[in-house]
Amino acid sequence: MAAIDGQQPLLTYWERNPPFAAVALAQHANVRLHHAADSKGTKETIPVLKFPNGEELVGVPIVLKYLTRLAFQQGGNNLYGPTPLAACQVDQWLDTSTQLVSGQHFEALCTRLNSYLSLRSFLVGYNTTAADLAVWGQLQACPLWNKVKQLGSVPHLARWFDFHAALPACTAAVAQLDPKQKRAAAAAADLAVGKGGGDVGSFDVGLPGAEQGKVVTRFPPE
Repeated sequence: MAAIDGQQPLLTYWERNPPFAAVALAQHANVRLHHAADSKGTKETIPVLKFPNGEELVGVPIVLKYLTRLAFQQGGNNLYGPTPLAACQVDQWLDTSTQLVSGQHFEALCTRLNSYLSLRSFLVGYNTTAADLAVWGQLQACPLWNKVKQLGSVPHLARWFDFHAALPACTAAVAQLDPKQKRAAAAAADLAVGKGGGDVGSFDVGLPGAEQGKVVTRFPPE
């Protein structure tokens, strides 16, 4: 497991269930966030934000609340919305977003979200908030989401998801955390290294005393 860097907290998680929302929110709000997969993690592992003084915040919702407050304190984006009511609504979405996991109720929850977003572009207010990033992160991590999306039965939710998935912070989070993309990037890097090294074929036969333009190489008949 990676060590905590100086005074910065470290977010640890199971590699196969990465905290997309937390990393995307930190990037969107321009908040520095160290994160690393727990080498001993399992499917039971819950993301934990560990502070150098020993304090911990356990679970994605509370981590998102911390990052959102930190961003506002540092003068960054206000991802809680413009009013106290909006902030409470965002908190409610953060707490309930964890229900969006693979299971028998997943499609029903997506249907409810689809209806809610039929006349909305955002979950709270008129701009992206922590609520949107929380729900986007849960869907991004859920293996069933692509199947439900491809059925075409939740067009409003799909529209909303695609909009947020295209945000630079979200695309960066997926590139950093998604196991498939990480493996593809590693394979591409290995391929590039392979192309740049090793023995390379050449017609330079190294004839002693030969002068350029005065040697004719004859190949035997096949």
